Amino acid sequence: MREEQRLVHEFVAERPTMFDNNRDPKRMAELLRQEMDELLVEIDKEDVNGIAGELPDVVWFCLTIAEIYGIDLENAFWAKGIRNQEKYPASMFDNGMTYEQAHTLCRALWGGNDEDYFDLPTVLDNGGV
Repeated sequence: MREEQRLVHEFVAERPTMFDNNRDPKRMAELLRQEMDELLVEIDKEDVNGIAGELPDVVWFCLTIAEIYGIDLENAFWAKGIRNQEKYPASMFDNGMTYEQAHTLCRALWGGNDEDYFDLPTVLDNGGV
């Protein structure tokens, strides 16, 4: 993703007025939301070509927001993946639990702070919650 972030940085730098000289993160998040809405329309239509056309727009604005904050999105992506593996172990889903159910359970038990979540595998191994 670093190459993609570099591409976004160069693209925006070469077009300073494209976003009204204002790369405000909230503005970028609003544009991301618009792109997500467009993606949802294509998903509702089950138009694979339309989906393929909208997904890069969604990724583009994610990369733009990361670039504004100086976030290495590739590192953040892999770090989040590791945390998710710890937070949502495969054993959680042995009984048919959905992501939404697991997420709700985790938020209820550890208060929603990713840094403070407890060792869920140990809890599950000890009879659950």
